[in-house]
Amino acid sequence: FTVHLELKGRVGKTAAQRHTPAQAEAHADCALAVVRELQRGADEAAVDVEILISSFAPALLSTLVARPSWPADRKLGPHVTLRVAALQGIPPPLDRQSVPLSGFGPEVDVVMAHPDWIRDGAWEAYRSRHWEVCFWMFSGVAESLDAVEHYRPKWVTTSEATFFVRWLER
Repeated sequence: FTVHLELKGRVGKTAAQRHTPAQAEAHADCALAVVRELQRGADEAAVDVEILISSFAPALLSTLVARPSWPADRKLGPHVTLRVAALQGIPPPLDRQSVPLSGFGPEVDVVMAHPDWIRDGAWEAYRSRHWEVCFWMFSGVAESLDAVEHYRPKWVTTSEATFFVRWLER
């Protein structure tokens, strides 16, 4: 199994309302408490689980991996592996949520990109960092499906799972 946890980079109604350092630490600790619960379930069931923690906010991911309870080897017991993902969506200046890749630190090993906005240059930048690439999308439109066929990401996160599986099986 793969479980995806997205850490939201804002604390209010607007993108300008970012975490204070204390809020970022509390958010990271909360995420790690969820991770520990998932670990308990994985250990009890003896099932391997990969937990992917993502954010549009590089500072929040850095805070997460700096917490004392973050395992340096990204392993929790015999069944859980942790991954850290940079989220990329609509590029600036169209939207300020996606930040430049240079803002993300060495803790990142996955990028979750929106297929409607990925270009070959971005793809090469992800691959040059040796990041595993996956896509996220709300709806399966022709452009998204074309990008999936072209780039072949490891996985796709979508709210249209049934549609997507049927499209893959065609």
